[in-house]
Amino acid sequence: MKRLFAAAVLSVLGLSSNAYATQYTLEAIEYPDSVWTRVNGINNKGHVVGAYSDGTTTHGYIYNENGFTTVDFPGAVQTSLEGINDSGKVVGWYNFNGQGIGYNTTYGFLYDNVAYFSVAFSGGNYGLGIPDDIAFNGINNKDTAVGQYWVGGERGFTYDEGTISNQFGAYGEDINDNGVIVAHWVEPETQSWLIINGDFHDFNGLENVHALDALGINNLGQVVGVLVGREDFFSGNFIYDDEFKLLDLPGVVNDINDSGQIVGNAQFAYIATPSNSTAVTEPSSMILLGLAGAGIFAAHRYSRSDTGSRLA
Repeated sequence: MKRLFAAAVLSVLGLSSNAYATQYTLEAIEYPDSVWTRVNGINNKGHVVGAYSDGTTTHGYIYNENGFTTVDFPGAVQTSLEGINDSGKVVGWYNFNGQGIGYNTTYGFLYDNVAYFSVAFSGGNYGLGIPDDIAFNGINNKDTAVGQYWVGGERGFTYDEGTISNQFGAYGEDINDNGVIVAHWVEPETQSWLIINGDFHDFNGLENVHALDALGINNLGQVVGVLVGREDFFSGNFIYDDEFKLLDLPGVVNDINDSGQIVGNAQFAYIATPSNSTAVTEPSSMILLGLAGAGIFAAHRYSRSDTGSRLA
């Protein structure tokens, strides 16, 4: 199902007299006969990955021009796909007890359309030295993946050719082909960084912004995610491209590809494809609040780092 939606992209830091309204075509993503469907990642071919519920358990899926393909880790009770690269390799997580993330029973995996590769061995003995739980969130075209694991708190990591490295104190959400990682941390407030060559570059410090959660990055360096304002200041989805702009798309956005296609989840999962931009008059602050209300935290953020609650 496709529907048109006019979305305003508005500067967060001092709107100019003219902002720009970007028209999007929204394609709803709904796995047939599912109770719910979530979309988590998109590649440059427009192929997406996510998870759906059949009412009993959770399955991973790939959606492309050929339709839906279910991808379940062999023997798993729950599977969720979180990222996909242009060669069709996917990453995600699975478990055998259906409890979701946070119960020391979740394992990360990669799937290359032929075989499954898990970072865990039988009995939860992580030969790579990473304890329960672990989840992969993104993968680039060099087959480097990022994710997070839990041991006395959550930490991020990169995974390349069977090796865990670059462990850092934030959730690894996504990685582009230049090796730039978007990551965030939630204590005491949600904060986000770009990690470039191991150096953290602060995304935070925006006036009146309580929390900022960067979730996806493309090869142009464009970042999408969620920001939450203090008191009566607006909250909403954002896109960062040398400056922060409020992005009026429903629910919570999770990822962006090089064509500017964005995926997100609201009352339905969707792919938003940009079609054009037109100049509009700067809106009032009350309209800004209305635009923000199109999605953020009205239905709680379906965070990759909160996948257990997302799949409840």
